[in-house]
Amino acid sequence: MRNDIRFAALSAAVAGIVLVQSARAASYTWTPTSGTFHWPTTSQNNWGTGIGGAFPSAPGDEANLSLNITGALTANLNQGITIGTLNIGDTDNSHGTNINTGTGTNTLTFQSATAGGQTHINVGGTGNVLNAVNANVALGGTSPLQINTVVNTRFRTAGGVTTKGNSISLTGGQAQVTGWELNGDLVGGGVVTVNSLGGISINGTKTYTGKFVLNSGVTGPNNAGSLTVTTGSIASASEVVLNGYTSGTGVGQAGGSLHAGNGADAASNPGQRFTQNKITFNGGTLSAGGQKTNGTWSTAVQDTIADIHFNSAFSTTVMGVGGGSAGTVLDVAEVSRSQGATAYVRSSTLAGTAQFKVGNGNDLLIGGGGVPGSTTMGIIPWLVAANANANAATASGFATYTANGFRALETAEYATSLTAGDTANYSGGGAALGSDAAINSIRMTASGTMNVGSGRTLTVVSGGVFFAHTSASIGTPGDTAAGSINFDSAEGIFWSPNSGVNVVGAVISGDGGITKSGVGTVVLAGTNTYSGDTHVSGGTLRVGNGTVESNLGVTGDVYVHNGAVLEILSSDAINDAESLNLLAYGLHNGKVNVGAGLIEVVGGLTLGDLVAGAGYYGSTAAYAANPSLQSQITINDVFFAGNGLIQVVPEPASLASLALVGMLLGRRRSR
Repeated sequence: MRNDIRFAALSAAVAGIVLVQSARAASYTWTPTSGTFHWPTTSQNNWGTGIGGAFPSAPGDEANLSLNITGALTANLNQGITIGTLNIGDTDNSHGTNINTGTGTNTLTFQSATAGGQTHINVGGTGNVLNAVNANVALGGTSPLQINTVVNTRFRTAGGVTTKGNSISLTGGQAQVTGWELNGDLVGGGVVTVNSLGGISINGTKTYTGKFVLNSGVTGPNNAGSLTVTTGSIASASEVVLNGYTSGTGVGQAGGSLHAGNGADAASNPGQRFTQNKITFNGGTLSAGGQKTNGTWSTAVQDTIADIHFNSAFSTTVMGVGGGSAGTVLDVAEVSRSQGATAYVRSSTLAGTAQFKVGNGNDLLIGGGGVPGSTTMGIIPWLVAANANANAATASGFATYTANGFRALETAEYATSLTAGDTANYSGGGAALGSDAAINSIRMTASGTMNVGSGRTLTVVSGGVFFAHTSASIGTPGDTAAGSINFDSAEGIFWSPNSGVNVVGAVISGDGGITKSGVGTVVLAGTNTYSGDTHVSGGTLRVGNGTVESNLGVTGDVYVHNGAVLEILSSDAINDAESLNLLAYGLHNGKVNVGAGLIEVVGGLTLGDLVAGAGYYGSTAAYAANPSLQSQITINDVFFAGNGLIQVVPEPASLASLALVGMLLGRRRSR
């Protein structure tokens, strides 16, 4: 029997769909009118119940104002109103609808008829017409609120929005149109999640103390993102989580982004724009642009942040100083990083008028500690940079840290010989070694293959290997002259920042594991002996080249991050006892592509936060290509590609616990 389990709940999460139905006490539709009406009124009732009849004002009620109205429509609240769903918008896109506070200060509260039930604001229509709730809004009970904008409709709240600890999610929308203009205050805690193409625009300082989770919206208007604070501030927010991945040529980005600044006179800001507390990167983008500060160009825009944590995937930070800006400064008390996370920072004036300053910046450096201008400066192997182009498709090389913050090493700060010593950073085409050598980092700038030398080992102390050329390679596959690359205890980090293919035919050794980053492809084509975990942070890591086999070390689990791909073209690529972990943050995930005719055995498998039990896993194509195993194959096209299969054979110690937890456990990560 075909095992066609599609992981429906997980796939829904990946698509940003909330599969929760509101509990509705009653549904009311306003008879189309124009002008102003009162909610409620004793002289007029177009809710279909007659004068003095019922109107929407109970938990779970649906108020339908999504109509073909004959002119602009305004509803004035004559009392506090509680409903579960509001449908708003002119169906022929001719006129906007406004809900005002009416007499006194009346609040529109969203609360489900059942505890914890979803409430909704559905903004309809087909065009760029603004619909607004100008009255105060509150979330009642334990009801989360979903704001869904259709196509290119716009929605604004001018009054305060009080969460009372409940969550808000933004869905739907269209690129180039801001989904939610948040003009009034945002009060309370909870989580605000953006799964919309349009994103949220913040105007004014918000007192919100909860978390923002940004999963989509980077394709919104120019100088905007999932959350835009060019004319506002979220200084009190506890955390902003950026989920996504760097894609395309290295400039593109899919997923969540936090943006401020546009270099224009109109973009005055009250000062601190971003949260002062914590930003967590899971492949998302932070864009800090130039603008006026308190109405003047004379001082640099400065944002102070306690903690930036690079948790997963390949993330990007862009710093701009457009217009007449005196500069842009990120002043961060501490930057931290989980193994496998990587990042790219770029600006037209990095470490000049654009400064990314970090309290523990010097602690991140690995190397000889040489002064600026020397070839023995310390580098940060998981961070790359571009100093002179905020739109640079690729980084120029490894980042270092100076008094003015992060910046890329300059050309003159690289040595030109692989024998310059273990504190030096090398840049060039490479050459075979006459004897073993050690270097701090390598930047390969020429096409072709550098063989380390038969029986020779090149030790890379920092672990940093940067392929600046799209076809630069280290070691000819299957050739004894390829030699060995040793990382000792360092985490080996291979950067392929261009959309090329870089081959490592040399044997990789060391006990700190390896990480692949950049949007390009790195091909492993040696019999590797390293130990430790393997991370695919960005782009593609290919194991084997279809002719020569390779492996992901002798021990260590494997992690594939958001937007990244592990491509297996070799048998026994992963140690049978180790686990394969396809990570998922927000709406994106890592993926494995198994070549035709291959069955890769692993001791454990996770898909996001779901734990898979024993059996075979693969794509629809793999199901079709393996007819004899179809009754045992679990199909999932979100995490798997190719004609080959992953087979999970848990170690004996794991079988007992798996029997208790069942085939799949947990929930997909949202942060």
